[in-house]
Amino acid sequence: MSLVRTNITLPEELLAQIDAIAGPRGRSKYIADVVTRQVRRDNLKRVIDETAGALNGRSAWGATDQERDVNLRAARDSWDRDDRLWAREEGDDAVSA
Repeated sequence: MSLVRTNITLPEELLAQIDAIAGPRGRSKYIADVVTRQVRRDNLKRVIDETAGALNGRSAWGATDQERDVNLRAARDSWDRDDRLWAREEGDDAVSA
């Protein structure tokens, strides 16, 4: 990945804390690591928010939350996990736990 130089403004106290952890020559890497971790968390939260309730009204994975939980856990633990999780819709072998 190529690097791009940028200019950011941080509170002096925060910069001192970063330097105490990463050292003045490690600032950029430390900040990039922290921001990368936060961006991943923010993206994960966005995906979770966008897909919340995706199984509501569908019976392919079970009629109740408990049935869906059991079936999804079984699929995740199985050797044919990808086939079971990505089966198209009802009528496919999506769930037979």
